[in-house]
Amino acid sequence: PALAAMAKAAGVDRIATFGDSDAADFRLTEFASDGDGARMTATVSGTPVDVRISSPGKHVADTLTAVLGAASLMGADVIATAAALSSWRTGKGRGERSSLAAGATGRITLLDESYNANPVAMRAAISVLSATVPGPDGRRIAVLGDMLELGEQAAEMHAGLADALVKAGVDKVFLAGEAMKALDDALDQTIACEWHETVGELGKSLLRQVRAGDVVTVKASNGVGLARIVDALVAAYPKEAAASPKAVFVSPPVPSIGVPLADPSEAGPSKAIPTPADAGGLATRQET
Repeated sequence: PALAAMAKAAGVDRIATFGDSDAADFRLTEFASDGDGARMTATVSGTPVDVRISSPGKHVADTLTAVLGAASLMGADVIATAAALSSWRTGKGRGERSSLAAGATGRITLLDESYNANPVAMRAAISVLSATVPGPDGRRIAVLGDMLELGEQAAEMHAGLADALVKAGVDKVFLAGEAMKALDDALDQTIACEWHETVGELGKSLLRQVRAGDVVTVKASNGVGLARIVDALVAAYPKEAAASPKAVFVSPPVPSIGVPLADPSEAGPSKAIPTPADAGGLATRQET
């Protein structure tokens, strides 16, 4: 209600919502991860749209639900949009998934999240690591660097990631940066963990220990420089050719969908993200 009131005060008279709440205009109704990707179903104006996506992360499905909603708001063909999303891939530093050759037949799965980090994004990345199945004799490894610009709450927010790592079944944690020392202390031997003052020291230790079958997530604020860890892994273990996009599963073709927009007074708790100005309104994330 607060965001809706703010939007109305700013002159916005049309609001659409997305999320997994029953009240959302664009609703994520089903999500199932299989480790390599996921299948999601979003309902847009009463029409279910099923999409196979490349990431096993629910946060990606949430975002793509908003994309389908935005396409509808702009008058685009939602089914064609869903088909296009099936071949979409996360970019370098923002969740890019690579298979690295390790020996004659082994492979290492690299999840590159090195460009950005905050507590919510960290937990999402850890969730994706948890959903990704290691190969034979492999481990789930989290390589984490400082989340910058958190102010006085930095130590608490870094230490607060410990529970997510434990619940995710992470086998080994490598940490770099002053703020990440708080997480090292919070883990307190519950997971095998190494804290390093510098990225260079971390990289040397990681390269000595990583092996075929491992799944490695690398995440930190861009200024920490964990992209160098990604580059070092790729240099030591070359990328394999990317698999062709998996098929998209969509509901029977229907005409482009025009979605009635909700009255701002009826909007539930939400997080605002702007939509194109041509949409004439504000789209928000509706959560349960």
